[in-house]
Amino acid sequence: MPADTLADLQFSQLLDALPDAVIWMRAIRDTAHNVVNFRIDYSNKKAEEYSNNKYQVRVGTRLLDDNRHDQARMVQVFSETCTILETGLSDEYTRYNTTLAAWFRTNRSRLGDGVLLVTRDVSESKAADKEKQEQTELLQTILDTSLNNVFVYEAIRDETGQILDFKVRLANPAGRQDVWNRYGKEIIGNTLLGFRPSSRETGQFNLYCQVIETGQTVWAQHYYPDVQEWYDTSITKLGDGCVVTGVNIT
Repeated sequence: MPADTLADLQFSQLLDALPDAVIWMRAIRDTAHNVVNFRIDYSNKKAEEYSNNKYQVRVGTRLLDDNRHDQARMVQVFSETCTILETGLSDEYTRYNTTLAAWFRTNRSRLGDGVLLVTRDVSESKAADKEKQEQTELLQTILDTSLNNVFVYEAIRDETGQILDFKVRLANPAGRQDVWNRYGKEIIGNTLLGFRPSSRETGQFNLYCQVIETGQTVWAQHYYPDVQEWYDTSITKLGDGCVVTGVNIT
């Protein structure tokens, strides 16, 4: 077997082993040198797998002629491919293909007198992103509608690691309103000692430090003499901070 044929075979095997679909389309030009179509001159095994027998992707397939069941998409792809060929500017996009019922991320770049397409099925990551977004929205809804106060604090430390204060990272509407009603202060962007300096004397500050350093959740009832109210409180470690939930039990 000639050396160049062996090299071609090894290169083809390499592309077939990739997790991506690889297609190279060569421009078909008229006598005026205008691009009138594109022909697939190379496609690897993954391209055939992705097509799921619903698109023709074999060598020799013409973009505008051989997948007429999805002609609108083919016309769009033709226009975009012409732009890439003419400008030499690569692009990348993620789209949902209704025919294949899957999400694909594609990178397209000019190669010779044609365009190289490298495509990956990203349906699983899209589904994971959607699930994460739904969980985030669910958590936000729970926080927004909860009658309990919910605060997330992050420790502020000095150069020796000693906790000096706690920055408020998050507070739900009930918590923000409660702080405003009792202290007349906005809690977001504030610190624990900034809106409640008495927390050292009441023991609240030390409890937060204890939970962060030990990792052990604490449930306690706190009396706030400045407002003469009792709160049932839960303190749980979160990173270098804590989540505090409280309900007025006065």
